Amino acid sequence: MSKQRVVKVKVQRFNPATDEKPYYQTFEVPTPEQKDLICASEFSRFTVSDALEYIYENLDSSLAFYYTCRYGSCRGCECIVNGKARIACHTPLDNSGEIVVEPLPGYEVIRDLIVDTSKIPKEKQRQYRIRKSKC
Repeated sequence: MSKQRVVKVKVQRFNPATDEKPYYQTFEVPTPEQKDLICASEFSRFTVSDALEYIYENLDSSLAFYYTCRYGSCRGCECIVNGKARIACHTPLDNSGEIVVEPLPGYEVIRDLIVDTSKIPKEKQRQYRIRKSKC
């Protein structure tokens, strides 16, 4: 049996239809040891997206977050992780034992970590390439 560590994931929650203001909810997420993962490249690390998926599937299915390409090409999962803008599917959980995940600032929150980016002018949208795994 593989050894697991637990990371506390503090998520900013907000549903404009029912909540007056945003609030934080903390979840405990078990994560595998790096050596237990199939490939040691950056693409196989247990990521923020993996933690959010674990929360949704095992702890709270009402959590709303963007989850689509898992390659970082769409940038839909971009959010604030520990105060910095990050792509959740490429951001490994660190060893601090706790992370804070918030929606991107400056956008209307649709629910929880999902924001409305439809009003970004096309010329301001960034284009990203898909990086290949070294495995």
